[in-house]
Amino acid sequence: MAALGACTAMTIRMYAEWHELKLRKTTVRLRYFKLPATNDTGTLDYFERTIDLDGDLSEEQRLRLLQISEKCPVSETLHHSVTIDSRLAAHQAERMPMTYDDFFANALARLRDEQHHRVFVEIDRIAGQCPFAVWQSPRGPRKIVIWCSNDYLPMSQHPDASGPATCFCSTMESTSNPSIVRRSPREPNVFASRRRPCIAIH
Repeated sequence: MAALGACTAMTIRMYAEWHELKLRKTTVRLRYFKLPATNDTGTLDYFERTIDLDGDLSEEQRLRLLQISEKCPVSETLHHSVTIDSRLAAHQAERMPMTYDDFFANALARLRDEQHHRVFVEIDRIAGQCPFAVWQSPRGPRKIVIWCSNDYLPMSQHPDASGPATCFCSTMESTSNPSIVRRSPREPNVFASRRRPCIAIH
């Protein structure tokens, strides 16, 4: 029990210092029980872990530190054979509900700090110039080369793809509702007949 309590406190402290959280003190209280197994073949080892976090912390930060407590090495080792029920101290768990805007803002900030997020950029793909493109960077347009094994955009420049699409648009009545397609009386099956080459190149 001493090892579990000390490891929990050290893991929380290291995480708080790394992320510059205003945590002053961590108190870990443990209780151990023997519970009957569900199949009546013996008993189960059960730990109740109560964590008291003293500091100027938001509700989202307290919940995150509670999650981090499960990552301490002793916890991960014991989880294979025992049950550990972790909770915040009662006076902390009964605080007013967290603000969801702050929760998601802090979660996104954490992902950016850990560099586990995607960044979407504005790129202009110019017909007939694949794999070259223009990146609208913060410092202005820049010519770039795109090599991606999962890039389907160049397929749209193939004549077997652009030809049927152009033919379809020129022979069908256009509408603002994409669910409504009116067939041309002159060529009722134009879309089906032009679609086969597209499937082949895909």
